[in-house]
Amino acid sequence: MAKPTKSGMRFLKALELRGENYSSLARKMGTISKMSLASWRTTDIGKAGMGNVMSACKILNIRPEWLVFGQEPMSVSGEDEMDIDRLTKALEAVDFHEKKSKEKYSPKQKAFLLDLFYHDHNLFESRKEKSTVDMVRRFMRGIS
Repeated sequence: MAKPTKSGMRFLKALELRGENYSSLARKMGTISKMSLASWRTTDIGKAGMGNVMSACKILNIRPEWLVFGQEPMSVSGEDEMDIDRLTKALEAVDFHEKKSKEKYSPKQKAFLLDLFYHDHNLFESRKEKSTVDMVRRFMRGIS
């Protein structure tokens, strides 16, 4: 049996804490099979399709940053309700910038960049402009 990835271990922890299993979560999501969810255990969840990741996070009441990158805290608090659409776009922006940089960002770098895009409105709006791409590239060199 393949060894679970770090994100896979977090996914298993969330399922256990919420009293869910692959079948029950797949039924609630309605867009994915239990076999596909089971594959999350051994793959990079960040590449599983953001719609499904966001749906699972919402049902399990966990933060996508925690599931994908390990950035604490795990749970979404009442005062920290997330704008799922904005978060999805921020995750896409992280992917965009990683591809543009032609470097592999560490989980810490990705979590930092995700937080930056999610919370900084001006940076989020200019996420694909050349000046932002250059600034992010310089920023990422300082974070390991």
